[in-house]
Amino acid sequence: MKHKIQKIKRNLIELLSNSKIGLSGTEISNKLNINRVTMTKYLNIFVSEGLIRQTTIGNANLWFVEKGITQFDLPDDYFKIKNKYLDYMLEFSSQHSTNLIRSLLHSDSHPTKIILEIIIPAIYHLQKLCSEKKIGRLDAKLSYRIISNSINLINSMVNDADFDKNILIISNEQNTLQAEAAAASFTSNNWNVLFLGDVSETIDVLFDLDLQKFFGKILANKGLILVLIFVESKEKLKFFSETMQIMKAKFDYDIFVILFYNDIKINVNADLITNDLNIVFQWADTKINSLSKWAE
Repeated sequence: MKHKIQKIKRNLIELLSNSKIGLSGTEISNKLNINRVTMTKYLNIFVSEGLIRQTTIGNANLWFVEKGITQFDLPDDYFKIKNKYLDYMLEFSSQHSTNLIRSLLHSDSHPTKIILEIIIPAIYHLQKLCSEKKIGRLDAKLSYRIISNSINLINSMVNDADFDKNILIISNEQNTLQAEAAAASFTSNNWNVLFLGDVSETIDVLFDLDLQKFFGKILANKGLILVLIFVESKEKLKFFSETMQIMKAKFDYDIFVILFYNDIKINVNADLITNDLNIVFQWADTKINSLSKWAE
């Protein structure tokens, strides 16, 4: 069913993109060889997704593809799209950035692929510009907001969660966007995502107790749970490593800890230490598949 809808989207975009004066619902259903009532249902869905729009001209209701929406030739176009997204981001062109991500979503591009090929490179590029002081703080703030809006758009296109696959995501202030991007990817793959975001201000002498109470609530009737923690310093890395070992010992559940940290060779106790989100996604899929086979 999903493949059928994607095919209709592609054909509809191509059809409307080649029409400067728009097409009526009847013309669309005839050209795509789809029942008129069924086509009307699809048109209404695609309007809500921002793919097309309807305009009344005289007595006629005509359909147009939304401005900025296009079909891409994937995967060949990813490099070109990445550079275009960077340009839009640094020009503060939120609408163009949104349309670019929306077009990708309507071009059968998986959300995780968009995150790895477009969103993460944009985050790292922006961080590099900030560290080299090639961009002002206010410029950076607006650019970060554009990326966050893109991640939220990806999040809006997801399916229902599988409550046998749970992931808790914790970040620091510096890596909040990476954490948001990771959350969007896991959500798009039907994980039940518990996103805490930046917890820097909550870390104190009572943090262990707060975390125990929190785990006691979220672990009730849960299956596998991964804990993905974005860490910016060795002190925090050691702190979270030791804290999570306490949680794993206290609760009789399948808890696996992933620490996202630049120095992957550092010696701390965790199930995975990496600085590559692609490795995080692959490792999580492998873990859930191995546990599922074991349960059978």
